[in-house]
Amino acid sequence: MKTILFLMLTLWFTPPENKGPVQLYAEKSELEVRLYADNEGPCPYTVVLDVTVRNMNIDGNYPKRIVVPANSKKVLVSTMRGRKNRTWKYSYGYSYFKGDYRNNWHNEAYIYNLPFEEGKSYTLSQGYNGKFTHRGKEALDFSMPEGTKICAAREGVVVEVKEDSRRGCPRESCKKYGNYITIYHADGSFGEYYHLEKNGAKVKVGDRVEKGEVIGYSGNTGMSSGPHLHFMVYFESEDDKNTVKTQFWTSETTHQYLREGEKYTAVHKK
Repeated sequence: MKTILFLMLTLWFTPPENKGPVQLYAEKSELEVRLYADNEGPCPYTVVLDVTVRNMNIDGNYPKRIVVPANSKKVLVSTMRGRKNRTWKYSYGYSYFKGDYRNNWHNEAYIYNLPFEEGKSYTLSQGYNGKFTHRGKEALDFSMPEGTKICAAREGVVVEVKEDSRRGCPRESCKKYGNYITIYHADGSFGEYYHLEKNGAKVKVGDRVEKGEVIGYSGNTGMSSGPHLHFMVYFESEDDKNTVKTQFWTSETTHQYLREGEKYTAVHKK
């Protein structure tokens, strides 16, 4: 009877609710609780885990960060052991973000293709750290008509697709309506293609795309004052997207960092 009462007391816990690609769950024995993580996403995620215990020993200091590999099941993230003849309790909370927090170095030697069809030319309406919406961001805006073919600037795996909106306006309130595609690169960075038209994605999550492949169509959704493509490369952290500058192949020079107000013609190279 004592054992049953002990188990009833120690099983008290309501797990945090989450509907995303990373799920944490507990498996319990008489004195031990193990937390595991599943990652249904096609890229690694960093979990920021905090655990609180009472009358339990725990495996290290919290909060801590754990990398859960892509498409993985039952990755051990925490072990807690209750003290005998004591009533013990535990609780945990977590957040997560795309990528491996240990990978935050961009391969500067990599040269990107311009994110549109070879031979096509478009003007860079806003450049790195631009004075409108790019203050403090290494992002690029290419002015182009809605429905323009968008190409992968770098090969990788599609990790996010949103294409359900047709709404756009120049106000902050419209930001959530932007359609986009996010691609995970070999060096751990992400490429984001934003303001796509409704149903403007030709790829789905999990697809492997090649450099220069058509992935979608430009639009004017989200926080936008006119049709254009917003492109940026970044590493994700707990608090923000940490953007980086990238060089591109162009017909004007061998490769270069782009300058606001200039018109560029795409040259695709593998």
